[in-house]
Amino acid sequence: MNEHTEQASTTEASDTEVEGTPKRSKSEQLRKYKAGYDTYQLASGNLSMDNGDKVALILRGASPEAVMLAAEKLKGLEPGTLATRYIDRNPGAKRMNAGNIIRGCIKRGDTNNAGVTKAIKAASKVLNTVTS
Repeated sequence: MNEHTEQASTTEASDTEVEGTPKRSKSEQLRKYKAGYDTYQLASGNLSMDNGDKVALILRGASPEAVMLAAEKLKGLEPGTLATRYIDRNPGAKRMNAGNIIRGCIKRGDTNNAGVTKAIKAASKVLNTVTS
């Protein structure tokens, strides 16, 4: 093993494990978080899940496109920025990531739940989608 290979091997190991902490698989981590999620039925009849916080309740029924548009407005991004950034993601991942951006805006004090509700309604109207 040469010096570069040895360094790369050490770096890879340190990226995936923390000394003294048991390594967990993705399924174990997902199972841990999934236990705290609320399941609900979409208008389409499909089941979906969210963490049940106030933002999640506001976003229920909103399309991924509406959530991304609202997140762009609340964060001050150019329209289409998130659609471009998340083009290769599935609809659930787009919605989740945009929802997390909205949560960050609330946490920073840039907006509140009423502002999120207003932004979602405006985005849904622009996109001509229905929200509950």
